[in-house]
Amino acid sequence: MIPEGLVAPELALALAIAALAGVTRGFAGIGSGFIMMPLFSLLFGPLEAVIIVCLLDAFGSVQMFPWALPRTDWRKVSFLALGSAALIPVGTLLLINLDQELMRRTIGVVVIGFTAFLMTGWRYRGPDGIPVSLGIGGLAGLLSGGTGMGGPPVIAYLLATSATAEKVRANIVSYFLLLVTFIVLAFAWNGAVTELSLWRTGSLLPVFLAALWVGAKLYPLAAERTFRRVAYTLMMLSGITALVR
Repeated sequence: MIPEGLVAPELALALAIAALAGVTRGFAGIGSGFIMMPLFSLLFGPLEAVIIVCLLDAFGSVQMFPWALPRTDWRKVSFLALGSAALIPVGTLLLINLDQELMRRTIGVVVIGFTAFLMTGWRYRGPDGIPVSLGIGGLAGLLSGGTGMGGPPVIAYLLATSATAEKVRANIVSYFLLLVTFIVLAFAWNGAVTELSLWRTGSLLPVFLAALWVGAKLYPLAAERTFRRVAYTLMMLSGITALVR
């Protein structure tokens, strides 16, 4: 039985947002959560937005995981994931229990800040090792549980390693698959994953995956720098919308 509230005008708008985010991620490799999270928080509320976006990203990551599996540095990724797993429950409790209007605006601020951070091209140049991996993973877990967006600290850290570009990409894919799995489990443990959120995710998933495929096919047709500028602009506008609405 389809739950009441699934078929609604906001779902049609969510489909358009998912398509735009999917194309952006398929081409530029970034931006889907940064576009969807603030706008979905306006449509469905911050809590459900985090759940839906994490589930969509999980399926997107699954598509790439067979390629990433043999190329991943599992030692480094494991410590990052362990740090994240320790603090994701704290972030999810904050999101569940704090005022939803406050959390929506927090999501907007995080998106704007992280988009600006990514635009600078900054790379981590500090020490490496297990404590650093645990700490950066913990920061990402706290931000991911509370806002659904903890990726930039880990991305900056992994890009600064001496690993090849192929291995860095594989590490990012594998880490984020583990991350979103932990987030969804944390929300499920707290009873926040509802039948309606699962129905909405299922409705958006085919469009999102098709858009990912389209974005990947568009990759050879335009300059990556140009498209990344478009992605950053969309991400920034999405964050500003959530902040000022």
